[in-house]
Amino acid sequence: SIVIDKTDVRIRRHLASFIPARMAELNITEADIARATGDSPSQINRAVRGQNTPSLAFGLRLADALQCSLDELCGHNVAVNS
Repeated sequence: SIVIDKTDVRIRRHLASFIPARMAELNITEADIARATGDSPSQINRAVRGQNTPSLAFGLRLADALQCSLDELCGHNVAVNS
């Protein structure tokens, strides 16, 4: 039986909505984020689509590139117990 981590699922869903919205606010592309973080475009794309949960180090780089806090990035201040 596969165990589903509800927090992981929540973070991925949040990333899939938050990152594109933040990119639009900042008028930046996935390529811009990849350049800013030094991560591969495919890794950025997976995060944008909510297909992975970023490591702490990647999350910090992503938050810096998106000019937001790590809490905002992971949705910690949004429905923490949902």
